[in-house]
Amino acid sequence: MEITAGLRCPSYGGAISGGLGKVNTATVEGYVSGSNVIFIPTQTVISDEGIFKLDSVSISGANVTQNWSGNSNPGLPNPQRVAFSGTLWQILPVSQNSNVGLLVQNSTDFTAITTASRVGYCIYKSQGKRRYVGLGHSDHCRI
Repeated sequence: MEITAGLRCPSYGGAISGGLGKVNTATVEGYVSGSNVIFIPTQTVISDEGIFKLDSVSISGANVTQNWSGNSNPGLPNPQRVAFSGTLWQILPVSQNSNVGLLVQNSTDFTAITTASRVGYCIYKSQGKRRYVGLGHSDHCRI
């Protein structure tokens, strides 16, 4: 068995719901200071009443802001806000110390992850006709 340094644990931090007029800023739920925050878009273009595209994402601590460009169809006013769907994640920081279990240098302190931590979550479920044994009917299911 080979264990290397640098293990990190991702933690689900919420989602942004896309659409015209929706807020294009979000705060990572349960943010842990020192974590690396990432936004994974599931929508980068909106073609509803015009064409709008996600240009970039600015991240400062737990705060995420989407930067966009585009124009409405002729005769329609341009929206003040446009949001693009996606999920927010934080990569938990390196442990400063560990006093229980196996220490892996320069890694997340896995012993500090509690039963209330939001790690290992299913954030999407199929709405199709196929049924999967063992999956719940909630929007978020623990793995």
